[in-house]
Amino acid sequence: MGALRERLALPHVSRRRNLVAAVALDSLGTGIFLPFTVLYFAAETSISLAEIGVSLAVAAALSLPVAPLFGGWIDRFGPRPVVVVTNLLMFAAYLSYPALNAAWQITLAVFVVETADTVYWSAAGALAAEVADEGDLTRWYGMERMLRNVGYGIGGALGALLATEFSDGLLVVVLVNAASYAIAAILVMTWRAPRTSPASLLEELHEDQQETAAEPAAAASYRDVLRDRPFLVFVTAQFPLVLTLFVPSVLLPPFAVNVVGAPAWIPGTLMTVNTVLLVVLQPLVIKRFEYRARTRALQLCAVGWMAAFALFLLADTVLPTVILLVAMLVFTCAQLVGNTAGSPLLAALAPAHLRGRYMSVSAMAWSVSKIAAPGVLLTTLGASPALPWALLAAGCAGHLLAGPVAPPHPARPRGARVGSRGQGVRRFGRLNRLDTHRPPPPSKGKTMVNPVVVEVVRSGYTESRHRGAVLATAADQRVDWAIGAVDHPVFLRSVAKPLQAVALVRLGSPLTGADLAIAAGSHCGRQEHTAAVRRILTAAGLGEQDLGTPAALPWPPEEYLKAGGGPLPIFMNCSGQHAAMLALCADRGWDTTTYLDPDHPIQKAIEETLRELTGELAAHAGVDGCGAPTLAFSLRGLARGFHRLVTAPPGEPESRVAEAMRAHPDYVSAPDGFDTLLMRAMPGLLCKAGAEGIQCVALPDGRVVALAVDDGGKRAVGPLVAAALRRLGCDATDLDAICGSPVLGRGAEVSAVHPLLPGPASDACLAQPLASAR
Repeated sequence: MGALRERLALPHVSRRRNLVAAVALDSLGTGIFLPFTVLYFAAETSISLAEIGVSLAVAAALSLPVAPLFGGWIDRFGPRPVVVVTNLLMFAAYLSYPALNAAWQITLAVFVVETADTVYWSAAGALAAEVADEGDLTRWYGMERMLRNVGYGIGGALGALLATEFSDGLLVVVLVNAASYAIAAILVMTWRAPRTSPASLLEELHEDQQETAAEPAAAASYRDVLRDRPFLVFVTAQFPLVLTLFVPSVLLPPFAVNVVGAPAWIPGTLMTVNTVLLVVLQPLVIKRFEYRARTRALQLCAVGWMAAFALFLLADTVLPTVILLVAMLVFTCAQLVGNTAGSPLLAALAPAHLRGRYMSVSAMAWSVSKIAAPGVLLTTLGASPALPWALLAAGCAGHLLAGPVAPPHPARPRGARVGSRGQGVRRFGRLNRLDTHRPPPPSKGKTMVNPVVVEVVRSGYTESRHRGAVLATAADQRVDWAIGAVDHPVFLRSVAKPLQAVALVRLGSPLTGADLAIAAGSHCGRQEHTAAVRRILTAAGLGEQDLGTPAALPWPPEEYLKAGGGPLPIFMNCSGQHAAMLALCADRGWDTTTYLDPDHPIQKAIEETLRELTGELAAHAGVDGCGAPTLAFSLRGLARGFHRLVTAPPGEPESRVAEAMRAHPDYVSAPDGFDTLLMRAMPGLLCKAGAEGIQCVALPDGRVVALAVDDGGKRAVGPLVAAALRRLGCDATDLDAICGSPVLGRGAEVSAVHPLLPGPASDACLAQPLASAR
């Protein structure tokens, strides 16, 4: 499933399938009824077409100023209840349609539908921003858009079938549409956010970092929205882009037939091409643009549409059918790019405590565009065939100028929380920086000073000290205890390999057993290790020459050197992981010579998986010793990732990686390596080390210990792990022998490395605020 999800650029919807089903059902019902709106009233009532048209227009106009009033409800009660209520309102309104027989009744019923629909779109956008995993927002909005396009298409065909197969076909269409809203409301109403979801975990993280009991909650009002100049610039600049979306349905049919003289079947064909390409190509475009700046994507969309407008005008001169088709292809490509950016950027602009109001203002702007589109586009077309295209092109040009020069945001109100349910969106100074997926690197002006966690004592005298941070989480992922800067990002180095291996399995890697273990491990170049690496490469039609790892010696190197051997890339301890990445690239048809490039598809997929498993955005990116990208996350994020490894259901990628490592610990490190010995001594335990004193240990019940030693000293890691495991109630016969770090004098042990983890009675000393030094 992971490989299919990646191919389709879908978000992780685990435990959120009710919400996905509700979107699909809502779209299906809308598609069933929408083409028959006017026909139903004309056929089932005695009201004239003119009166029906006036009633529909008045209802839409009245709903415009009313709908934003409900934005505060979204902020106060949350988006989910508002989604439920609006679906129920639309169910009740559509259910009343058979009883309508007066113009004022139609106006009232349609007013309820239009108001509820506008409020629904505001709440649904806020709900998506709330429930999507960190880094998945672009995919979530893309999935919703695809579901709606497919639902509208299937619904339209189903509506036509119902209308023709039943004697009261139009009534059946209305009732089926009403039922779809009722069922969608039930699906959303019965959904509950799991406590262990990434969103809930991120909420706990933000609460730990930012909540203060002394500060009251920030007041929220539309004044804050109207003072947000970048948002107002964004909404204003969006108006011509939204107007452009009505080109295929409103402007193009009369232009193609009446101005260009194209056959009558051309507009419908162009609409079909547009719809099909939007559904089929959207995943590919999302994969291409999901890590790129969103404002740049909108600007590229504007440029593409301007080119399409010029082509549409050319259709009046030569080869009209061909030019119209090419113009529609360019138009659709631009629309695909724009679809990846608009909604996610709006969610990024909106602070969580005002998201409902922000979404409501945007929805009202959309409604204004929808109402204005027929009048603006057709009136200008009647004045001059070139005028609507020139007007739209001017609007797109204005969007190009508005995006990158937006003024700074106002400061966040005191006491306002940065995120809601974990969706903490960092707000930067300018609009064109709000679309980044990665927070800025840690400040270079100050150095975080962690507490001393290990002392090296020689002959009764403290000789040196190691500072660091240690985190222990319970089986339910709540923090059991913590020392030091457990939220401060650190490069994970090789401790991230099991999480990176999950990405490979999700993408379809067939590796199992020892081969999967070595892909998640750091071997020492023994014969069985290099045999596994060669086996992976050979199965993919590759060789050692394809490895991008630096040349290294096996460990221990003495016998190999005596035999005249020299350094080779296959001996480097990361070659198993590199072989697995290369094999997957070969299977996918990806370039194997640039697989270490951060922009390579496999590295982008690995980064996305780390974001999802840790529940965090990478704070910084660097280059590991093996040449692969390495990312910085907090110890909290690392602990979350390892919790996923040991608690995932059997058969899931996370579980497959963990089981391979446990079953083949000799391939995770050297036979006498720390990870190997500890996993042998404590069956079910999962253990992985990283360079510069990073270590993570996960117990089978989901408890996790993650630690980082400031100076990278390896001798501090073992004693810290042993002390942390004992504090969690775990022990093993050889734990001291495995984890100990004796201090020697003339070959004899004169003391040891002592961990300084407080006992349960000293919990007040834990997680102390850190000092900072220049």
